[in-house]
Amino acid sequence: MSTVHVAAGVGLALSLGVGGCSAAGGEGEPDADAPVDLVGSFVQQRTDEGTTRAHVRLTNDGDSTVQVDGVGLVWPGYDDRVYDTDASFRPGATIDLSVELTGRACAPTDKAPRAQVRMGERTLTLPLDDSGTRALHNVWERACAAEAVAEAVDVRFGPEWVPGGRKPGAPLRGTIEVTRGSADGPVALTGLQGSVLLDLEAAKPSTPLLSLPAEDDTAALPVTLGSNGRCDAHALGGSTQTFLLRVLVSLDGGEPQAVILGLDKPTQSRVLAAVHAACGVG
Repeated sequence: MSTVHVAAGVGLALSLGVGGCSAAGGEGEPDADAPVDLVGSFVQQRTDEGTTRAHVRLTNDGDSTVQVDGVGLVWPGYDDRVYDTDASFRPGATIDLSVELTGRACAPTDKAPRAQVRMGERTLTLPLDDSGTRALHNVWERACAAEAVAEAVDVRFGPEWVPGGRKPGAPLRGTIEVTRGSADGPVALTGLQGSVLLDLEAAKPSTPLLSLPAEDDTAALPVTLGSNGRCDAHALGGSTQTFLLRVLVSLDGGEPQAVILGLDKPTQSRVLAAVHAACGVG
C-alpha cells in the first residue's frame, strides 16, 4: 500500500441544544436532553484502501457523554445510508464508526459532503471538516479513476507462476496480462509497486515497462514476485497488506493510474513460502 492513508482532525462543529443545559452525562450515562456538540470527519485506514470500507470520524466537543446508534454520509458521490452502530463516548473523545462506500457515482459534483448522525429519535447532519472532505474526495477520485481504467483495459496476473531458480526463497516468475477493453488508443504499464514484504519487478526493466499499441488487443509483461529482504519479526508477523500489489497504467499517454492486482489463495501461499524460505523462517 505504500499510499499514505487519509485521516482527519479538527473541523467545523454543529451544536444542537434540546431542553435545558444539563451535563449530567459528562462522566456517566448519556443524557438524552443534553446539548450535543460534535465534529464530523472522514477517514479510510490503509488496511481498507481499495475496498468500500471506511469510517465517519466523530469528536465530542461538548460537555456530555454522547450515545450514537447510527451514522452515514450524505453526498452525491455515494449512496445515502445510515449504518447501525452502538457507540458511547465522553467529552473530548474521538471515535471512528464504520460505513460502506457503496453506489459510487462518478459524475462531478460541487456539493459538500456531510455526516449524518442518529442518536435515538434525533438526527444531526454535520459538515465534514476540511481534512475529512479532502480525504473523501481523494478516495472517491482514486476509485473513479480505477473504474475508468478497468472499463478501458483489463490488467491482471497471469495464471502460471513458476520458481525463478533452485535457491530456497527464489522469487516466482509470472506475467501481468493486459487485454484491451473500451480503450482505442495506446496503453502502457509505467510502474510496479510491491508491498511491505514483496518486490514486484519486471523481468526485463524498460521504459515504459510494457506498451500496447492501438492496433493490438493483448500483451503480457514477464515479472518476478518474491521477498524484498524484510525479515524482521514485525514485518513478517504484522503485515496486513502483503498482497496489495499495484500496477501503474497510462491510457493514451495520460497520467498513470494505479490498478490493484490480486493473487489467488494457492499462489499467495506459494509466495509466502518463498518469503519465509528467503528469510530462513519455518
